[in-house]
Amino acid sequence: MTRQRYWVILMLFFLTVITFMDRICISTATDFIMADLRISKQTMGYVFGVFALSYAIFQIPSGWFADIYGPKTVLFSVVSFWSALTALTGVAWNATSMLIFRFLFGAGEAGAFPGATRAVYTWVNAKERGLANGIFHSGGRVGAALTLFLMPWLIGLVGWRVTFLINGLIGIVWALIWLAWFRNIPRQNKRVNEAECRHIEGGMRVEATISENIPLGIIITSWNMTLAMFQYAASQMTFFITLSWLFPYLKSLWGAGAEVFAPVPLILGMFAHWSSGALVTLLHGKGYSVGSRRIPAVIGFAIAAAGLVLCTRVVATSAPLFIACFSLAIFGVEMTVAPSWTFCMDIGGG
Repeated sequence: MTRQRYWVILMLFFLTVITFMDRICISTATDFIMADLRISKQTMGYVFGVFALSYAIFQIPSGWFADIYGPKTVLFSVVSFWSALTALTGVAWNATSMLIFRFLFGAGEAGAFPGATRAVYTWVNAKERGLANGIFHSGGRVGAALTLFLMPWLIGLVGWRVTFLINGLIGIVWALIWLAWFRNIPRQNKRVNEAECRHIEGGMRVEATISENIPLGIIITSWNMTLAMFQYAASQMTFFITLSWLFPYLKSLWGAGAEVFAPVPLILGMFAHWSSGALVTLLHGKGYSVGSRRIPAVIGFAIAAAGLVLCTRVVATSAPLFIACFSLAIFGVEMTVAPSWTFCMDIGGG
């Protein structure tokens, strides 16, 4: 049996690397942007927030487009769009232009995970999706950690404006490769043999016999879906700190040099994705189809709660101790991602 579905997961892994590089680059450039554009910390907070606002607003439309047009077209379009906005961020001339660029950037990035999830649904058997989701989502944490390590050096070398241009070009390259290589349906790819097609389609047929053509109204009013939305909101409230204020916070509280600890929670988050995704797949393989979605998330939230409580006790002690506690919280939060996305795929079919 061929293994072309693994290449799809690898491409999506690099997609999330790029996605988070473009998101978190602005955090490392905060001081330079505030100085050059003469904006306050409050305004910079609005810049961070307007991305999150547009990202949330355009999630559902992006998922709808992915269902209609397929992940090939949608991911090529949205990656090209937000990469252009990433580059344009480097030419912002005042607070207003920065707010507009980051709002549009968030609208583009909103299509990344709905499109990628649709690709996983059509290319990966249901029994393997937990690990697949863990792997491709972990790319975001790799990209964010690399950004916190490399972007300060690159900004010092070429300036923050050129840095955004370079990041934008990287996304365009990925989009062109995706357009040339990916196919919406595995059978349309000549490198996929019959055995792999049957393996992928077998999982989809099993799902179809269980829950086919569920009306949207039932999905959005489902108590289980409501709980899933609340748990994801809870996890993202904590995780978003790593993408926005953690880098400048460490620097302002403990002085220059403390920011080197900022990538640590993201690295722990990467391992959390892998371990949680593997646990989802293991439990599903043993016949615990419902428990495979619940147990990793429950464990993750318990760990996250413990880490956050510890953060409140050690925040003024030292940067390494604070980061250790915050990393524990992020590890727990990130354990909830693979089961929650896999659960949504179970319900919505992509």
